Amino acid sequence: MRILLLLILLEASCLAVFGQSRELDSIEHSLSQMGDKFKAKYFANLASKKLDAHAMDAVLFAQKAVSLAGQAENWQLKAESLGYLGEAYLQARDTSQAIIFIEKQREVHANFQDSVGMANAQLKLGHLYLADGDTIRCEDAALSSLMNYRSAHDTLGMAAVHHLLADLSIHLKDEKLANENLKIAWRLMNRKAFSEKAQLKMLRIQSSQEKRIRGLLFVLIAIAGFLAAMLSILYKRKQVDNNKLASHIDRNLAQKTEIDELVKEQELKNTSLDLLNKKLVDEMAAREKLQGFSHSKDKYLAAITQEMRSPLNDIAGLAQLLLDNNPRPDQVDQIKVLQFCTNELTSLTNEALGYSNFEETKAGNTNKEFKLEELVGPVFERIETKALNMGLLFHHTLDELIPKWLIGNGPRLSNVLTNLLVNCIETTPGGLVNISILSADKTDRAVIVKFVIESTDKGMLGNLYHHKNLSVMTAGEKLQAVEDKLLSLAMTKRMVEVQNGKMQVENLLDEATRFTLLMPFEVISYSHDPQPTDERNYDGLNGVSILLVEDNKINQVVVVKMLRKYGALVATAENGFEALDLLAQQTFDIVLMDIQMPEMDGYRATAEIRSHPSPAINSLPIIALTSSAYIVEKEKALLFGMNDYVGKPYSPDELLDKINDCLAFNIKPS
Repeated sequence: MRILLLLILLEASCLAVFGQSRELDSIEHSLSQMGDKFKAKYFANLASKKLDAHAMDAVLFAQKAVSLAGQAENWQLKAESLGYLGEAYLQARDTSQAIIFIEKQREVHANFQDSVGMANAQLKLGHLYLADGDTIRCEDAALSSLMNYRSAHDTLGMAAVHHLLADLSIHLKDEKLANENLKIAWRLMNRKAFSEKAQLKMLRIQSSQEKRIRGLLFVLIAIAGFLAAMLSILYKRKQVDNNKLASHIDRNLAQKTEIDELVKEQELKNTSLDLLNKKLVDEMAAREKLQGFSHSKDKYLAAITQEMRSPLNDIAGLAQLLLDNNPRPDQVDQIKVLQFCTNELTSLTNEALGYSNFEETKAGNTNKEFKLEELVGPVFERIETKALNMGLLFHHTLDELIPKWLIGNGPRLSNVLTNLLVNCIETTPGGLVNISILSADKTDRAVIVKFVIESTDKGMLGNLYHHKNLSVMTAGEKLQAVEDKLLSLAMTKRMVEVQNGKMQVENLLDEATRFTLLMPFEVISYSHDPQPTDERNYDGLNGVSILLVEDNKINQVVVVKMLRKYGALVATAENGFEALDLLAQQTFDIVLMDIQMPEMDGYRATAEIRSHPSPAINSLPIIALTSSAYIVEKEKALLFGMNDYVGKPYSPDELLDKINDCLAFNIKPS
């Protein structure tokens, strides 16, 4: 009977070990793509979860975690895994093995001078030695742990060591020394919480030996009863198991053959999956690279267009100065064309920035009154010249029923018409480009203007817009030219939609392309055309002392001449330091502060002015001048204490109006 019992237990152990090994191999296979550190951490977590219920599983997982942590050269993880291994052997009631691995854990902490970790390991060793009956080594471990806890100023650790020394004294039947250690631990712990535990422990000292003996007897009796019941059950099932064993063996042989075939099939599938995964990874990497290139291209476009704002501001200012210097009549027309082109470039720059999500909100809220005939006239003149140079006919008509004065974004409408007409001219090999401007729907307050543009381009732009026959077009033209037209059409459609309009593109039997735009505008009714208000009243600037803080020499010249024209007294500084020096030397009525400057920028200079002890300086009105494209720039300027904000490029009237407002109301920063 004993031999039979031993054989059954041996078989159960082999099956358990085989099952654990299969589980371990499965986990290793699933983590094959991970690093050693990640796998070590994963096996350590598995070991911690298996501690209470499956001690031998915890041993296997902890051993694997120790091995992987050593390969990863991660001593903290190795020490943690050694701790789990010791705990697992302790759960398996193998105290000697538990002591060995806790000792290794202590050596790892010692090698890396981790006093707290070394103290914790020594404390565990003390408990294990005490449980093993080795009082001398228990005392040595406890004292070493106490020294490390003292060096680390760990009060709770020292209290735990004195608890261990108290248990050792109880084991040695030295109740006096046990009480002294408990008192020390009590002083180290919270008085109320620890005193209750200490008193209970002191009361239980006398009866602890009796309870341990009774508990041990109960455990032995329970184990004996359990073993007897198991032997009876196993004996009854022996005959049934023997009968089933033969059939199981035959079935297992058949299953093994089937499993071998399945394993071969699975290996083939795994090989195919590895190839597919590699291909997928390569495709994903290529896609991420392409997306990164597209993002970089957008950022580059935004940066370039933002940098264009400063020179455009210089050109606009110099053109205004030329007009103010009484030019000849023929020069006036040329300068006005220059201003028109500058405004159109500014609008296009803002659109490019809006397309890159820099200032979309700001770009969509600039509606002003304009005269449609005067707006489209210069556009038609330039397109007609371009058409004649390319041997094309250009024809345009304007419906007289359309009101003369409208409210909307005139520059943006000019950009839309220019983009579409230029694309029609460039893609039409011969024939006609025609634009008709009609009144589609009209009320007293609003009108929907219909723009119809037709070109005999063989339907090229229509196909391009609808992404048809792109391979044919790219074969005849450079790929970059096709991409540019696609981007131009996309931006044009976006500009139309931002103005609450609609754009329709038709391919007329592969002979022509027709663009139909429906644009809503508000209507202004004038009995006669309003008189121009170029000469505004800026007499209030006469004698006003203005400090211009600007590092751009051209901007300095433009702004200084414009302000001195109205009698203002202007001083200039190229950075914040020079501005602060001038403010300390003389008195000013207002400061025009550029944001981006070397040495000290406008934000820091404004902060220094607002913190100045003199009320005459810290209360000066400050207007920010910046070419930044971020929509939060105005809020940021106000947050730093500036009174108002002007974005470059700006018109002279806009800057002069801001100065007048600040001088009139003397707005204080909130």
